[in-house]
Amino acid sequence: MDVRSYNEKYLGEKKPTLCPRCGISTLDKTPARNSVSRHEEGIYICSSCGTDEAMRDYSGTTLNIDQWVVTHW
Repeated sequence: MDVRSYNEKYLGEKKPTLCPRCGISTLDKTPARNSVSRHEEGIYICSSCGTDEAMRDYSGTTLNIDQWVVTHW
């Protein structure tokens, strides 16, 4: 399943939705309370992963989407 499909399918459900990037933290049911990926347009990730993306951008060590947890589910 690709990341965009994952966000569209699970973000509105009543059960907790895991972050597609780390697979550990849960996403808030209100999309505006989550971070939006800097590298994948329109994809919501947890705030911890949002911070990690910012730090990786600063250091020049970005994490490719094929390294996200959801791509291995």
